[in-house]
Amino acid sequence: MARILFVWELGLGFGHLSPYIGVVRALRKQKHEVIFAARDVENADRVFARDGVPILQAPLSVHRVTNPYRITFNYAQLMHNTGFADLQDLFGRVKAWQHIFQYVRPDVMVFDHSPTGLLASRMVKVKRIIGGSGFLIPPAETPLPLMRYWNNSDAEKIKKSEQMVLNTSNKVLQALKLPPMKNLAEMFQSDAEWLMSFPEMDHYPERKSGNYVGMFSPPEYGEDPVWPAGKGKKIFAYLYNYKTLPALLKLLNRTGSRVLIHGPQIPVPVRKKFSSPTVRFSDKPLNVQRLGPECDLVITNGTFGTTAAFMMAGKPALMIPTNLERMMVARRVVGMGAGLAAPANKPEMLGPRLKALFQNDKYRKAAEAFAAKYKGESMATQTEKMVATLEKLLPPPPG
Repeated sequence: MARILFVWELGLGFGHLSPYIGVVRALRKQKHEVIFAARDVENADRVFARDGVPILQAPLSVHRVTNPYRITFNYAQLMHNTGFADLQDLFGRVKAWQHIFQYVRPDVMVFDHSPTGLLASRMVKVKRIIGGSGFLIPPAETPLPLMRYWNNSDAEKIKKSEQMVLNTSNKVLQALKLPPMKNLAEMFQSDAEWLMSFPEMDHYPERKSGNYVGMFSPPEYGEDPVWPAGKGKKIFAYLYNYKTLPALLKLLNRTGSRVLIHGPQIPVPVRKKFSSPTVRFSDKPLNVQRLGPECDLVITNGTFGTTAAFMMAGKPALMIPTNLERMMVARRVVGMGAGLAAPANKPEMLGPRLKALFQNDKYRKAAEAFAAKYKGESMATQTEKMVATLEKLLPPPPG
């Protein structure tokens, strides 16, 4: 029996948990021991409690970052903004991770959006897997590739910022009497990777190669959708609360479409104001496997997991990205012709975009072509690929 430690340090949402459900259950079925060190222990316990997985609290930075980059251009600057700018803070978290590793003594470690955990893992001789969407696994290049690849950038400034993060990381390694890294790309070296994406939707379009395992929604997760009555087209929207959201909700009430919205962060007064016979809000997550075939269009803030799920269902998307990662997703979907995007600060663009998606069949056909290409893939096939990769790294059974 082997012991596998899953590590999740940064980011929010079930996208850092749900892709591992099938893997965890397969490992438990084979009598392996699984432990999860999670950023969000409440949601981690909610997902894995039935599987008997112990949940540990991941070490987190509690200090305010001084001089953060207001606009990030690559993963190194994101690392700066999430705790790699403060030597003492980083050193403390690395030591905390090391104590977890010493306590758990895993045979294999799986890292999801966990740069500090990866840095700390350099002290242990354990097989490592890096998992996550393309955004979370930057191509191991020097310098790390641009996230805003469509914008002009100051190459020297980016190089300098990456060197600063590398220097801080190496000071921590030096204090722990560990060899320094030549570049930040070394941090992402692993024995295997689970790139939870598709080449067409990879956040980094210039990635030369990767072990793509796809991105899918658990079939049993979420409640069955109940659509508003009527004959209008069906729109599903998964939305966060952002400044110009009321403009979108007002527009959706004017379309005559039947709209089902899941937005747990949307304030109750806003939901009450814009609820109507044709617009319904759901407090609980809905079953994407049911929503996909039933709806005509999806609206998202560019969240990768939800957008990918509806691409797999062959449904076009209207995306209103609210951060850099979601902007990268929107550009890829627009690039393959399966949807349109509108800036969150320009709500006047929503009406024309929505009209175009309904009136021009090319967006639906592009989404359907994507879905047809990956028709034979599912969360089950994703799990099979991930388990097969992991099993190759497990120590041989005794005897």
